Amino acid sequence: MQRESNKTVNSRKSNQKVDKAELEKFIAENPDATQKSLANIFDCSEGYISIVTKRHGIPYQSKQKKDRKIDRNELRRLVSENPDAKLDDLAKAFDCTRGAISIALRKHEIPYRSKEKDGHKIDPDKLRRLVEEKPHATLKVLAKHFNCIEGSVAAMAKRHQIPYQPKVQNKQKVVPKKLRRLINDNPNITIRELAVFFGCNRSTIYRSLKRHNISYQNKRQRPPNVDPKKLENLIKKHPIATMKELAKFIGCHESAVGRTLKRHNIYYQHKPSRNKKINIELLRKFAEENSEIDIKELATHFGCTEPSIFSALKRHGIVYKLKQRPKYELRSHANQNTFRSQERHSRKIDVGELRKRINENPQAKLAELAEPFGCSHQAISKVIKTHKIPYKTKYGIYPRKRCRGESRALPS
Repeated sequence: MQRESNKTVNSRKSNQKVDKAELEKFIAENPDATQKSLANIFDCSEGYISIVTKRHGIPYQSKQKKDRKIDRNELRRLVSENPDAKLDDLAKAFDCTRGAISIALRKHEIPYRSKEKDGHKIDPDKLRRLVEEKPHATLKVLAKHFNCIEGSVAAMAKRHQIPYQPKVQNKQKVVPKKLRRLINDNPNITIRELAVFFGCNRSTIYRSLKRHNISYQNKRQRPPNVDPKKLENLIKKHPIATMKELAKFIGCHESAVGRTLKRHNIYYQHKPSRNKKINIELLRKFAEENSEIDIKELATHFGCTEPSIFSALKRHGIVYKLKQRPKYELRSHANQNTFRSQERHSRKIDVGELRKRINENPQAKLAELAEPFGCSHQAISKVIKTHKIPYKTKYGIYPRKRCRGESRALPS
């Protein structure tokens, strides 16, 4: 019973129904197509393809993966002619996986030495000399010098008995005198700004305040003051205005308007969101003339949501074929039909250009910096942290993270 229920759930995953005639035609044209490729083409699961073929009696024979046989003489010849060839190169030549090549090498006892990736070979003499010259160097610095990971350096030092003691980064201490003076000079400073200035966690600041008996009053972000008289006059002038429109006019959040109404007993009747009327004749004309237009484009044109367009089409019986962007495209390679997923192009951020923009406009927000690069503010934040670009926060005078070589001077 449980298996049957799981099958029904999986079959209902795809909202789009598979056309029987189209599926039958495609199978007749491509008899070697697997269930996976058919599922990718029709944007559904493999189980749903199996159910449709069985329900409508479409002639289809499930395909099994063919075992690829690797010619041992050819493999031996390739290994002897190309001693520097990696497993990936051999697997590409035989059109199989690395594991299959590795099994064939062991099975037929073909002499092969595994190749290490470039940049991961560490000379023990060079490492010993570098440790003697720079005894205070951390594993990170040594790994950067040899272009490898820290674990490789530690393993090499242990294997060749190189005297090296791992260094622990010293935690920054919060100086009580400096903390007291900073709080006295800046009474409106928050715990978060203090933590950024000292390069530590907020809990460390709290412990330091408690340990050294430094008087500090917690700061809270006060909500914007809404003038009740102004709000009352605005409601009388515009009785149809919604809470969102009132908040936008005053320049605050909807919750601030709601609190002011409740606190001062101002009469206001809550308005439901007004549905925009869609011109049905214009919608019918658009749907008939523009056969390739998308639902999203229709919603943008009429200034409403996509469900509103759907309900209007259904209510007035307007014939419209749903357009969807294809997730998979068909390509021919060596007289065989294969399918591939469309890949998104990753956007690269020019670090030099970003650094230049921050220097020209130090008060710029992350969203403003992200706009010319066409990315999100999180991507800009990651680049700033990765490349240690000095950037000031929206709170004012403290850098988000102190860069190496900068002095931790007190704000003036």
